[in-house]
Amino acid sequence: MTIQVTPLKQYLENIQVLAPDKTEKQVQELFKTIILENVNFKDNEEMLTYLSDKAPNFEKQHRSRNFIVEETETNNIIGFFSLSLKVVDISDLEESLKKKLVLKGKSPKNIDYLPVLLIGQFGKNTKLNKLSGQELFEIVIQKIEEFRAIVGTQMVFLDSINHPKVIQFYEQFGFVTYSQLIKDDHQVSYQPMALNMSLYKK
Repeated sequence: MTIQVTPLKQYLENIQVLAPDKTEKQVQELFKTIILENVNFKDNEEMLTYLSDKAPNFEKQHRSRNFIVEETETNNIIGFFSLSLKVVDISDLEESLKKKLVLKGKSPKNIDYLPVLLIGQFGKNTKLNKLSGQELFEIVIQKIEEFRAIVGTQMVFLDSINHPKVIQFYEQFGFVTYSQLIKDDHQVSYQPMALNMSLYKK
């Protein structure tokens, strides 16, 4: 099976090519229909809503870059992920933890803010299960490495659902927990996690 990673902007442009008479809004509606009919994130409705409704607008506003992971031969959607830049406040962290987050050889004493790459969304299409979660996340890491080759970002952050199995999944790649739990509008708890790419476990 051959896999391709398609930027969402390109994915929408491909729809436009196939339906040249459609307006931009209609193309987004077609995209939404494709997602809702063919994708499921283990009944994670919030993630599904993000991809089908919010992601195209986030692209236009340059708030994030979203990527569709597809099977090349069929264009079946295997999963997706989003990346964005973020500045994180680390002023309240213990110095020992700060040392793990800042560049090697630099003192963490006077560093209160850290520029990072944020994995905002990561989801596997459970309607297909063509790849394991680990295989899909390795694709995310590959894309991050491409990004780092251009801008040099060292740290990668994400907010993991506060469940031991999910946290352990990210820990196998070298992520460490930091800071306190955070809750979203639905009172779902998330554990902030960070990865120093120089310590990435391949």
